[in-house]
Amino acid sequence: MATAEPEINPIAPHADEDGVEETGQELVNPESYIKHPLQNSWSLWFFKNDKSKTWQANLRLISKFDTVEDFWALYNHIQLSSNLMSGCDYSLFKDGIEPMWEDERNKRGGRWLLTLNKQQRRLDLDRFWLETLLCLVGEAFDDHSDQVCGAVVNIRTKGDKLAVWTADYENREAVTHIGRVYKERLGIPMKMTIGFQSHADTSTKSGSTTKNKFDSAFKCQNPNLPTSNPSSQNLLKCQSKKNPERKVGLSCHRQDLLVFQSEALIEIPDH
Repeated sequence: MATAEPEINPIAPHADEDGVEETGQELVNPESYIKHPLQNSWSLWFFKNDKSKTWQANLRLISKFDTVEDFWALYNHIQLSSNLMSGCDYSLFKDGIEPMWEDERNKRGGRWLLTLNKQQRRLDLDRFWLETLLCLVGEAFDDHSDQVCGAVVNIRTKGDKLAVWTADYENREAVTHIGRVYKERLGIPMKMTIGFQSHADTSTKSGSTTKNKFDSAFKCQNPNLPTSNPSSQNLLKCQSKKNPERKVGLSCHRQDLLVFQSEALIEIPDH
């Protein structure tokens, strides 16, 4: 003979002294649980070449971020570099460093400079710039990532430029390692060189006459360096739910950052 299921009366939540219902479950702030902190905080700057204004007046801070999700939300929100007007720049620098030679963190530094031809704006510019950003926020330069100040993309009629700025041009080991990693991450042919210039030289001469301190004509690839072509192995998470404090830093690979792109649902604050 069939028997009826026992009727279970759910325990109704009761209110505390302030009238707030208690459910017996601990409430967790979704943002603090989901977002993945980066090793450093970063600032994105935009420069528009308005000749009626001073150089400093043309430079504007767009936004700051310190998580993977906020990085992708910002990147997906702004114009691609290839759509900017000639004379405009994007600059991504560690928070607290301004994208100018005069900044105290930049004075003794230099830059790895890559100049593109006109055809490369359509073919390579956006890919190169995104890869540059991933190198920065993903701390791709290993133990020498602390020597990286930021990066700049210049949109110019004669040829666009990308540059990674470093803190100390005399630190040859760090500069060389950064240049090698950067070149391989962009997938630039080994026979093609990119030059390194000190800011001291650049600030006293025009860009076309500045001589390179040395270039990146590296003869061999290091198999331990990250490449621009992620393998088909499972993507590694830079942060697990069991370790919410782990930051996306030296151990974070390019593909780890890419996997979070679809999760970037954070709105960009108005400025």
